[in-house]
Amino acid sequence: MAALRLQPSRAMGAVYGSRGVGARGRSVVSVGRFGGVLVIVGCVLAVVAVAIAGSGTAVGIGSTGPVGMLVAAFFGALGIGLAAIVLAGDAPFDATSRRAAVGLAGAGFIVVGVCSVIAMGVTNADSPLVWIVLLGLLIAFVGTIGTGIALAVAEGRLRPIGGLLVIAVVCGVLASFLGSAGAGAIGVLSVASSILLLAGWAGVGAIAAGFGNPSTSE
Repeated sequence: MAALRLQPSRAMGAVYGSRGVGARGRSVVSVGRFGGVLVIVGCVLAVVAVAIAGSGTAVGIGSTGPVGMLVAAFFGALGIGLAAIVLAGDAPFDATSRRAAVGLAGAGFIVVGVCSVIAMGVTNADSPLVWIVLLGLLIAFVGTIGTGIALAVAEGRLRPIGGLLVIAVVCGVLASFLGSAGAGAIGVLSVASSILLLAGWAGVGAIAAGFGNPSTSE
């Protein structure tokens, strides 16, 4: 009888245990998809910021009012979204190199986003905040390069997304090296870099959100 009494408890433990694992699995998946959507939202906010800048309004880190909040929201959404993707660790972002690169980029964007909020109340141009912003941008830059390379060497749908990020970085670097020698080329390269960068990160967000998610073998 003692043996018979133990069997139901084991069965119930197995049932509850499997439910617990399932619940954790669903929560992790939802975090990854939420992160992907957040990355896409960040890219959309960036497009809005560029449109506002095109109308003649000054847009940048340290801008005040709604424009400043828009810039902070762009960096914040992108950074937090990428961090959520890394936290979830879902395929195809479960590889160590991809998680490390995406996490690095996310950390850099979060730093810049936080500094953008703080900068709205700072008027001193010599504030140490400037160096923190530059550090955050450098971290995001390195993370973007790493993400682009890690995805470009993958197979399937990840490869073109990685290519977009790599080409965006190359265009940005070329624009910075041209200097005043080619003002027209700088403008073209800067615009191309921005468009490709947003397209690449939006692609990362789309895959993480489950829109045409590639197979786990990639």
